[in-house]
Amino acid sequence: TFDGTKPFPVNLGGQMELIGELDYEEFTLHDLAVALAFGKYENYLALRGGVKFNEYDFSGALFVGRTCTLDPLTLIDPDVAGVLGKPPFTGAYCYAQGWLPISEMVLGVPPSCMFDISAGVGAGAFYFKEGPTYGGKIFLGVSGELLCIASIEGDVTMIGVKQGGTLNYSGHGHFEAEIGECPFCLKPSKDVIISYANKHFHLQ
Repeated sequence: TFDGTKPFPVNLGGQMELIGELDYEEFTLHDLAVALAFGKYENYLALRGGVKFNEYDFSGALFVGRTCTLDPLTLIDPDVAGVLGKPPFTGAYCYAQGWLPISEMVLGVPPSCMFDISAGVGAGAFYFKEGPTYGGKIFLGVSGELLCIASIEGDVTMIGVKQGGTLNYSGHGHFEAEIGECPFCLKPSKDVIISYANKHFHLQ
């Protein structure tokens, strides 16, 4: 960024994003991204990434600093970026999420198409002094297979934002299943939009 008064930049910034995965012998890295800026107008660090090993999958996102655009926040979490409003933003955001093989951890059953249940949970929080704006993100998910002929998957993501004295939640849910052998299988699915305002939940 140049401000027109000096021949050299007053701000430097950029970002990189991995399309695909990096496979190693014991684990796999996925969804890697980083954005960095420093100088007169913007100073921030934004990170996103995940790691998978066996049936475990952990991921997270982090933003710290000041940005004059939504770009770094959109890079690491577009759901949160979509509810924040207009920049600039000065503050922090942190999020962590994990998928765990419940059938193996609780019942000691190795995962297979005969029987496999996994659960996902995620939580995060953010605060930006403009506004002030603060809130959080919650994720819940489940997936499973049974007898190699039925599978289910569902998740709900909710983001709560409190700006001034008003607290509002918005989010979305998705459910899908597959029963039987294709091409003769059944594939029901459902998407819903969830919102919370004035102490009432609304589904669409």
